[in-house]
Amino acid sequence: MKLGTRPRYSLRMMLELARLSEGDRPVAMQDIATWSAISRRYLDQLVVPLKAAGLVRAHAGRHGGYTLARSASDISLRDILAATGVFVAFAECVDEPRRCARSPRCQCRLVWEILTHRVREVLDEFSLANVADPEWLLGRLAEEAKARAAKDVGRARGRPLGRGRPAPACASGGGKPGPERALPSRHPRAHARRAGSARKVRGRKET
Repeated sequence: MKLGTRPRYSLRMMLELARLSEGDRPVAMQDIATWSAISRRYLDQLVVPLKAAGLVRAHAGRHGGYTLARSASDISLRDILAATGVFVAFAECVDEPRRCARSPRCQCRLVWEILTHRVREVLDEFSLANVADPEWLLGRLAEEAKARAAKDVGRARGRPLGRGRPAPACASGGGKPGPERALPSRHPRAHARRAGSARKVRGRKET
Protein backbone atom coordinates (compact mmCIF):
# COMPACT_ATOMS: atom_id res chain seq x y z
CA MET A 1 0.00 0.00 0.00
CA LYS A 2 1.47 3.34 -1.10
CA LEU A 3 0.18 6.80 -0.25
CA GLY A 4 0.00 9.48 -2.91
CA THR A 5 1.28 13.02 -2.63
CA ARG A 6 -2.03 14.49 -1.39
CA PRO A 7 -2.16 12.65 1.99
CA ARG A 8 1.62 12.89 2.49
CA TYR A 9 1.76 16.61 1.73
CA SER A 10 -1.36 17.24 3.82
CA LEU A 11 0.38 15.71 6.80
CA ARG A 12 3.45 17.85 6.13
CA MET A 13 1.26 20.94 5.94
CA MET A 14 -0.49 20.10 9.20
CA LEU A 15 2.85 19.43 10.85
CA GLU A 16 4.26 22.84 9.89
CA LEU A 17 1.02 24.52 10.94
CA ALA A 18 1.30 22.89 14.36
CA ARG A 19 4.94 23.96 14.68
CA LEU A 20 4.42 27.56 13.56
CA SER A 21 1.26 28.15 15.57
CA GLU A 22 1.68 30.33 18.64
CA GLY A 23 -1.50 30.21 20.63
CA ASP A 24 -4.39 31.39 18.46
CA ARG A 25 -2.21 33.47 16.15
CA PRO A 26 -2.95 32.57 12.50
CA VAL A 27 -0.11 31.33 10.30
CA ALA A 28 0.21 32.77 6.80
CA MET A 29 0.00 30.26 3.99
CA GLN A 30 3.24 31.62 2.52
CA ASP A 31 5.06 30.77 5.76
CA ILE A 32 3.70 27.25 5.61
CA ALA A 33 4.83 27.00 1.99
CA THR A 34 8.34 28.16 2.92
CA TRP A 35 8.83 25.72 5.79
CA SER A 36 7.12 22.75 4.17
CA ALA A 37 8.77 23.20 0.75
CA ILE A 38 5.36 22.84 -0.90
CA SER A 39 4.12 25.32 -3.47
CA ARG A 40 1.57 27.89 -2.32
CA ARG A 41 -0.78 26.88 -5.13
CA TYR A 42 -0.81 23.24 -4.04
CA LEU A 43 -1.31 24.17 -0.38
CA ASP A 44 -4.38 26.19 -1.36
CA GLN A 45 -5.82 22.97 -2.77
CA LEU A 46 -4.82 20.80 0.19
CA VAL A 47 -6.35 23.07 2.80
CA VAL A 48 -9.88 22.83 1.36
CA PRO A 49 -10.68 19.25 2.51
CA LEU A 50 -8.82 19.86 5.77
CA LYS A 51 -11.14 22.77 6.55
CA ALA A 52 -14.19 20.72 5.54
CA ALA A 53 -13.11 17.96 7.95
CA GLY A 54 -12.87 20.43 10.84
CA LEU A 55 -9.09 20.12 11.21
CA VAL A 56 -8.09 23.61 10.04
CA ARG A 57 -9.70 27.00 10.56
CA ALA A 58 -9.23 29.96 8.21
CA HIS A 59 -8.95 33.55 9.45
CA ALA A 60 -9.59 36.45 7.09
CA GLY A 61 -8.04 39.89 7.29
CA ARG A 62 -4.68 41.54 6.88
CA HIS A 63 -3.08 39.39 9.53
CA GLY A 64 -5.19 36.35 8.73
CA GLY A 65 -4.09 32.87 7.94
CA TYR A 66 -4.76 29.42 9.32
CA THR A 67 -4.85 27.72 12.70
CA LEU A 68 -5.62 24.24 13.89
CA ALA A 69 -9.30 23.80 14.59
CA ARG A 70 -8.47 21.40 17.43
CA SER A 71 -5.53 20.77 19.66
CA ALA A 72 -2.68 18.94 17.96
CA SER A 73 -3.02 16.15 20.53
CA ASP A 74 -6.67 15.69 19.48
CA ILE A 75 -5.88 15.25 15.78
CA SER A 76 -4.81 11.75 14.79
CA LEU A 77 -3.03 10.65 11.65
CA ARG A 78 -6.15 8.75 10.71
CA ASP A 79 -8.14 12.01 10.86
CA ILE A 80 -5.74 13.65 8.41
CA LEU A 81 -5.74 10.69 6.01
CA ALA A 82 -9.53 10.47 6.10
CA ALA A 83 -9.79 14.17 5.28
CA THR A 84 -7.75 13.57 2.12
CA GLY A 85 -9.95 10.67 1.06
CA VAL A 86 -7.72 7.84 2.31
CA PHE A 87 -9.68 5.25 4.28
CA VAL A 88 -7.36 2.43 5.26
CA ALA A 89 -8.78 -0.94 4.23
CA PHE A 90 -6.83 -3.76 2.60
CA ALA A 91 -10.01 -4.97 0.87
CA GLU A 92 -13.49 -3.56 0.30
CA CYS A 93 -15.06 -6.56 2.02
CA VAL A 94 -13.47 -5.59 5.35
CA ASP A 95 -15.98 -2.79 5.96
CA GLU A 96 -18.65 -4.03 3.56
CA PRO A 97 -18.77 -7.84 3.74
CA ARG A 98 -22.03 -7.93 1.79
CA ARG A 99 -20.19 -6.82 -1.33
CA CYS A 100 -18.81 -10.35 -1.71
CA ALA A 101 -20.74 -13.60 -1.47
CA ARG A 102 -17.62 -15.38 -0.18
CA SER A 103 -17.28 -13.16 2.89
CA PRO A 104 -18.95 -15.52 5.42
CA ARG A 105 -16.52 -18.35 4.62
CA CYS A 106 -13.50 -16.48 3.22
CA GLN A 107 -10.31 -16.91 5.22
CA CYS A 108 -8.51 -14.26 3.14
CA ARG A 109 -11.01 -11.66 4.33
CA LEU A 110 -10.08 -12.47 7.94
CA VAL A 111 -6.43 -11.75 7.12
CA TRP A 112 -7.29 -8.40 5.49
CA GLU A 113 -9.51 -7.52 8.44
CA ILE A 114 -6.72 -8.18 10.95
CA LEU A 115 -4.20 -6.14 8.95
CA THR A 116 -6.66 -3.29 8.46
CA HIS A 117 -7.45 -3.01 12.16
CA ARG A 118 -3.76 -3.15 13.10
CA VAL A 119 -2.93 -0.22 10.79
CA ARG A 120 -5.95 1.75 11.96
CA GLU A 121 -4.92 1.29 15.58
CA VAL A 122 -1.48 2.77 14.85
CA LEU A 123 -2.97 5.71 12.92
CA ASP A 124 -5.38 6.39 15.80
CA GLU A 125 -2.55 6.17 18.32
CA PHE A 126 -0.28 8.68 16.58
CA SER A 127 -1.41 12.27 17.08
CA LEU A 128 -0.22 15.38 15.29
CA ALA A 129 1.46 16.42 18.54
CA ASN A 130 3.44 13.15 18.53
CA VAL A 131 4.61 13.71 14.97
CA ALA A 132 5.69 17.26 15.87
CA ASP A 133 7.88 15.90 18.71
CA PRO A 134 11.10 14.40 17.27
CA GLU A 135 12.16 12.99 20.65
CA TRP A 136 8.89 11.10 20.97
CA LEU A 137 9.27 9.71 17.45
CA LEU A 138 12.85 8.56 18.06
CA GLY A 139 11.84 6.94 21.34
CA ARG A 140 8.94 5.16 19.68
CA LEU A 141 11.17 4.02 16.82
CA ALA A 142 13.64 2.56 19.34
CA GLU A 143 10.83 0.72 21.13
CA GLU A 144 9.59 -0.74 17.83
CA ALA A 145 13.11 -1.87 16.88
CA LYS A 146 13.59 -3.52 20.28
CA ALA A 147 10.27 -5.34 20.01
CA ARG A 148 11.12 -6.60 16.51
CA ALA A 149 14.53 -7.83 17.68
CA ALA A 150 12.92 -9.73 20.56
CA LYS A 151 10.49 -11.38 18.17
CA ASP A 152 13.32 -12.38 15.83
CA VAL A 153 15.19 -14.01 18.71
CA GLY A 154 12.06 -15.88 19.75
CA ARG A 155 11.51 -17.15 16.23
CA ALA A 156 15.14 -18.30 15.96
CA ARG A 157 14.92 -20.24 19.23
CA GLY A 158 11.68 -21.91 18.24
CA ARG A 159 12.75 -22.72 14.68
CA PRO A 160 12.22 -26.42 13.90
CA LEU A 161 14.88 -28.65 12.33
CA GLY A 162 15.19 -28.34 8.59
CA ARG A 163 14.88 -24.53 8.67
CA GLY A 164 18.39 -23.25 9.07
CA ARG A 165 19.62 -25.85 11.59
CA PRO A 166 21.59 -28.91 10.44
CA ALA A 167 20.12 -32.28 11.29
CA PRO A 168 22.08 -34.28 13.93
CA ALA A 169 24.52 -36.86 12.58
CA CYS A 170 23.87 -40.58 12.97
CA ALA A 171 25.30 -42.36 16.00
CA SER A 172 27.80 -44.21 13.75
CA GLY A 173 29.54 -40.93 13.00
CA GLY A 174 28.29 -40.34 9.48
CA GLY A 175 25.26 -38.68 8.07
CA LYS A 176 22.14 -40.35 6.82
CA PRO A 177 22.84 -43.73 5.22
CA GLY A 178 22.96 -43.40 1.46
CA PRO A 179 22.12 -46.00 -1.14
CA GLU A 180 25.70 -47.37 -1.12
CA ARG A 181 25.63 -47.87 2.65
CA ALA A 182 22.81 -50.18 3.65
CA LEU A 183 21.95 -50.74 7.27
CA PRO A 184 22.74 -54.25 8.60
CA SER A 185 19.82 -56.60 8.93
CA ARG A 186 18.71 -57.76 12.36
CA HIS A 187 17.51 -61.17 11.15
CA PRO A 188 19.75 -64.04 12.48
CA ARG A 189 19.52 -66.08 9.25
CA ALA A 190 20.77 -63.12 7.26
CA HIS A 191 23.80 -62.88 9.56
CA ALA A 192 24.45 -66.59 9.08
CA ARG A 193 24.29 -66.32 5.32
CA ARG A 194 26.72 -63.40 5.34
CA ALA A 195 29.10 -65.26 7.62
CA GLY A 196 29.00 -68.32 5.35
CA SER A 197 29.67 -66.26 2.25
CA ALA A 198 32.63 -64.59 3.97
CA ARG A 199 34.15 -68.01 4.86
CA LYS A 200 33.79 -69.24 1.25
CA VAL A 201 35.54 -66.14 -0.05
CA ARG A 202 38.45 -66.58 2.40
CA GLY A 203 38.71 -70.23 1.46
CA ARG A 204 39.01 -69.42 -2.25
CA LYS A 205 41.73 -66.89 -1.56
CA GLU A 206 43.72 -69.40 0.51
CA THR A 207 43.62 -72.05 -2.26
